[in-house]
Amino acid sequence: MKRINRKFIYGVCAILPLCVLLTSYIFMISAVPSEVLLTGEEFARTSPIVLQHGHMVTQRTNKDAVVGDDEARFINVKFLGFIPVKRVRVDLLQLDKVIVGGRLLGLHADTGDKMVTGLGTLTYINPENNNFAALGHRMNDFETGRSVDVVGGRIYKNEVIGIDRSAGKRVGTYRSSLRSGGDPEGDIHRSNAFGLYGCLRTASNLIDGDIAALSTRWNVVPGRAKLRTTLDGEVRDFDIEIVKTRYQKKPSNKSMIVRIVDKELLQRTGGIIHGMSGSPILQNGRVVGALTHVVLGDPSKGYGIYIDFMAPL
Repeated sequence: MKRINRKFIYGVCAILPLCVLLTSYIFMISAVPSEVLLTGEEFARTSPIVLQHGHMVTQRTNKDAVVGDDEARFINVKFLGFIPVKRVRVDLLQLDKVIVGGRLLGLHADTGDKMVTGLGTLTYINPENNNFAALGHRMNDFETGRSVDVVGGRIYKNEVIGIDRSAGKRVGTYRSSLRSGGDPEGDIHRSNAFGLYGCLRTASNLIDGDIAALSTRWNVVPGRAKLRTTLDGEVRDFDIEIVKTRYQKKPSNKSMIVRIVDKELLQRTGGIIHGMSGSPILQNGRVVGALTHVVLGDPSKGYGIYIDFMAPL
């Protein structure tokens, strides 16, 4: 009887790891997407691409990144780095690098029926053509509280004259005014659920700024990050933590949950305030997204959008 029990135990111990590996392999087949959107630099690099499910689309050598005869791009996905799983098609984001934003803007937007004013933050500028993106979500009409679609308008620099801090369920805001007699920095062309888009004028001072690479959602992981936003009229980086990343098949402006941990920013603003929407989020020196919403009841926390949902194809 004891021998049977030992043989049974030995058998289970031998089979269990194989069952775990097989289950993981099957789960990976279903979890790994059939198509991903990457920057050209991400496709070419040999470092791993992290999936939100905790699995890896591994590119341990350049041989894992394949360009077919029809110029289609693929990544050969391997379990444990050598067992083939599937071939994932890769679409490339048009932008690889951007001028990082962070400047608070005054928005004068045309909805087709009326002009709407508001605050928002510049997310990025395309260095090739001076096109910009801002806000990270639809613009709100402060008179009605409803989101509006924008068909035109202007953006201006904003002078911050004070800050109303966030506290509890009350969301603070910048107290600001447009520079009197100032020329517009750029023109708004359109909007969608992920922000305002337009083009800066040639003489705009907003074009000056450091250039950073983009990272798509496959390379965003929970952990330390930076929020670039305006405080005391100066664009600075503040410490935040990416608390959670969400696997999203469809674009959404609530892709990740972030928490402000920078003591100075918390002391001055109480957390996230109106006007910070669009502030770029950087991780490992790369732009990975933008701040979009505050969590009501806890203004130190908010939501962010992945940059590939915001950036054009």
